[in-house]
Amino acid sequence: MSATAETTSLPGERVVFALPSVAGVFAPQHIALERGFFREEGLNVELPVARSNLIAAGLSAGEIDYTGSFSPSVRNTLSGLPIRIVAATTRATRQVVVAPGIQSIEQLRGQTIAVGVIGDGPYNAGVLALAHFGIGPDEVTWMGAGGTTERILAVQQGAAQAVILGSSEVPGAKAVGLVPILHLNEIAPLPEGGAATTVRKIETQRDQVKRVVRALVRALQYLKSNREGSIPILMQFLSLSRETAEEVYDATLSDFVDDGTIDERSLRYTIESEKKQLGLTADVTTDQVTDFGPLYEVLGEMGITPAPDSAR
Repeated sequence: MSATAETTSLPGERVVFALPSVAGVFAPQHIALERGFFREEGLNVELPVARSNLIAAGLSAGEIDYTGSFSPSVRNTLSGLPIRIVAATTRATRQVVVAPGIQSIEQLRGQTIAVGVIGDGPYNAGVLALAHFGIGPDEVTWMGAGGTTERILAVQQGAAQAVILGSSEVPGAKAVGLVPILHLNEIAPLPEGGAATTVRKIETQRDQVKRVVRALVRALQYLKSNREGSIPILMQFLSLSRETAEEVYDATLSDFVDDGTIDERSLRYTIESEKKQLGLTADVTTDQVTDFGPLYEVLGEMGITPAPDSAR
């Protein structure tokens, strides 16, 4: 776990809410912390950063209470871990960004694509996107290039011809001349952010789960309605200039859900995609990977009516 975990210093019920990276998709979690929504729910929340495999182990051991990952949580549940997603915060944000001169996905056949780590979320989303265009994962070379800066640099220097980036990372890539050509939400709608916890937590501490979810819903409302209040938080946790933070806010606002719900199509797509990668063939119902009961209770208490296509 990162030594730079953020935490409130005021007393409250300690909650460890682990995130897999420092990324714009987790803005709602940071806003809930920095604007005091967690604290107002009686929660002293820490937001450590850890690798996805360590988060899964930490949840199982009871050392971590919640994770902000969505699709990896589905994968872990299908692998046998007693984890359920209890809320969504962020839709698919990833985009294929290419070197100048490349104008179509088909031109990437035989080329090199930079991702963080082979097998991570951007890699999996990229594989699904290429498959949509009839390009198999072995028809390109995948480069594990590390962080955002390193991935962009790989394309700038010609070591790769494309990179998979989140929407919050795209403005930086465009600033150095790279070109986004495809938003993966159009063909590979894999939600990227939310809240997941253990079945035991839901069964034994349902009130805490509701308070965490309520804080996230309030953070989403704040993010959607308060640009001036949100930008300083983006500047702080993403280490951005104000100008870049403004670009990131404007570019990513539509990526965040309104009320913690996710549409049935995206959830079903995620389940089927993770099943395929794990080689599973048995039917999986949504309630095997999610428990939105606490969320819908909170929404009812807040007077919020979810969209008709929201997963239940």
